[in-house]
Amino acid sequence: MAFSNNREASTIEGTLTQKQNGTGTILTVSTFTASRAKYSAKIKVPATLMTGTSQRFNVILPSVPQDGLPASKYPPGTGIGSMILGSDGTAKFAGILADNTPFTASAALSPANQAPLFVSLYTNKGHLAGTVNVLPSNNPGYDTYGVNYLWNRPAQPPPAKVQWYPEGWPNGIILDMVGAQYKVPAATLNQSVIPGLGPVHSTNGNATLTFMDGLLSSTRNYAVNITTKDAVTPLPLKTKDFTLTLTKTTGEISGTFTHTDTKKPAFKATTIQKPGDYQGTYGFFMSVPPDKTSTNGEGGSVMLLPGALAAP
Repeated sequence: MAFSNNREASTIEGTLTQKQNGTGTILTVSTFTASRAKYSAKIKVPATLMTGTSQRFNVILPSVPQDGLPASKYPPGTGIGSMILGSDGTAKFAGILADNTPFTASAALSPANQAPLFVSLYTNKGHLAGTVNVLPSNNPGYDTYGVNYLWNRPAQPPPAKVQWYPEGWPNGIILDMVGAQYKVPAATLNQSVIPGLGPVHSTNGNATLTFMDGLLSSTRNYAVNITTKDAVTPLPLKTKDFTLTLTKTTGEISGTFTHTDTKKPAFKATTIQKPGDYQGTYGFFMSVPPDKTSTNGEGGSVMLLPGALAAP
C-alpha cells in the first residue's frame, strides 16, 4: 500500500496492490481517496443543507435494468431508508434493500458535502457501497443523491434455506439513490405528510396504492383516503384486500395485500415530499412462497401516489 496526504484537498490518496504469494505477480491494483471530516461540534453544517440540530432525509434506491441479467433475477422493487444528518456533520443511515435486507451505517460529511456509504451484508459475504451527496435545500427535485452504488449478494444454494433469489448477484448490480428532507407539517397548516393529496372521496379515494411484479399475474390497484390529519381509510370500507398504516413521524407506510396467488405479502415504502420527478411514496414487497422448499420467490414494487382510483 502507498498513500500521500493532499493538504489542499483535505484528502489522503493512495493505491492498494494485491500480489500473488511466492511469485509477487500483481493481481489487482485498487485506488482510494479518503476525505477529512469538515464539520464538528464547533463547525456546524450550514443552514443551506439542513435546519436545526438534526434533519431527517428519506431516501429511495429504485431498481434499474441490469446489463446481462434477466429482470427475474433481481428485485424490481424500491429499497427504502433514511439519513439522519446531525449539525456536527455525522450522517446516520438506516434502510431496507429491495430483497428485504436491512442495513445501518454512519459516516461524516467531507468538505465536498459527501459521505461514504459502505455496508457489509449477508454475514460479510456481500455489500452495498457508494457515495452520498448532500445538496443545498434549494436544489430542485431532491436534496441528496448517489449514483452507481454497487450491491453484491452472494449465491446461497441449498442447503441454505433461501427462498428468494438463491443465485444472488455475486458480480453485483447497480443502484442509484435519491432522497429529500422529510418534515411533518405544522398542525396549523392542516396538511398531510403525503404531498399532493386532494379532497377525500368516499368511493374512489384521494390516493392510489399500486402493486406490480413479484409474481403477480396483473397489476393491483387500491383506493385509499388519507385525511389532512393523516388518518388512513382503505376502500371500499371494511375491505379485506389490503391493510395500510402510515407512520406520520417518518413518512413510511406498511401493510399487507392480497396477491393474485391469494397469499398476503407484507409491503414497506417511504415518502419523498419534495416536488419533482421523485415525489411520492415508493417501496417493495416479497412474494410469499407456496411451501418451505420453494426457491422461486421474487420481489415486487409498491407505489402510493395522490389521485383517485379511476372508476372501472
